[in-house]
Amino acid sequence: MRKTFSVGIVTYNSEKVISNVLNSLEHLSNRQDVEVYVVDNNSDDKTIEIIEENFKDVILIKNQINLGFGGANNQAIMQADSLYHVLVNPDITVEKDVFLQIQQFMDSNPDIVQMAPRVLNEDGTEQFLPKKNPKFKYLIAGKFDNHFDYFKKLRSEYTMEDKKVEETVDVDFCTGCFSVLRTEELKLCGGFDDRFFLYLEDADLTREMQKFGRTVYNPKIEVCHKWGRASGKSIKYFLIHLQSMFKYCWKWRS
Repeated sequence: MRKTFSVGIVTYNSEKVISNVLNSLEHLSNRQDVEVYVVDNNSDDKTIEIIEENFKDVILIKNQINLGFGGANNQAIMQADSLYHVLVNPDITVEKDVFLQIQQFMDSNPDIVQMAPRVLNEDGTEQFLPKKNPKFKYLIAGKFDNHFDYFKKLRSEYTMEDKKVEETVDVDFCTGCFSVLRTEELKLCGGFDDRFFLYLEDADLTREMQKFGRTVYNPKIEVCHKWGRASGKSIKYFLIHLQSMFKYCWKWRS
């Protein structure tokens, strides 16, 4: 029977956080209307063991290789039979009524095909995540925004921090750390473009979803994210991010 929500979580050595996100989903007030998929990208820690021992209702897909964020998410997307599909990072937690708020919002706005919420740090402060289409200048700004005022300004422009958004607005980019999509339209656009191994696959997907309707940011719906911004700290991840930027710019060059 079709569920209201399907949830897709991609894990890779996520033993430190996976219990938190799955426990928060278990305590949703409408848990009976939610089907949870975890797609593991060949973890070599105890991620799979924790899920199998403690979360029997989760549909677990175990990959023998690391398919990347988009490719692994597609495995859950193609199996999902739901009205709304929710992308959830393993380091996210949610309050019990969040999915009810999401359902009310999406049901009331049939022209909206994708929604990103306000994302908070564990201390309650806001994470300002990208909401504009990616550009090389924004990527560089993310690497150096803590060192130069010019790059800090660019980063604020990219994330719309400079706008102080308090009402629902249309955006170019819905973050993949937590994003709600209409499942039918998500499948029509083929899910993620799995040529993106990591980074900007969510920006790319937002543009694909815009072929079917509006993509928005709703600051009145909130989730918590234990965020590391790996590409801003590691040269390895920055280079992966840069590679994805070239792919993104080539694909959308027109």
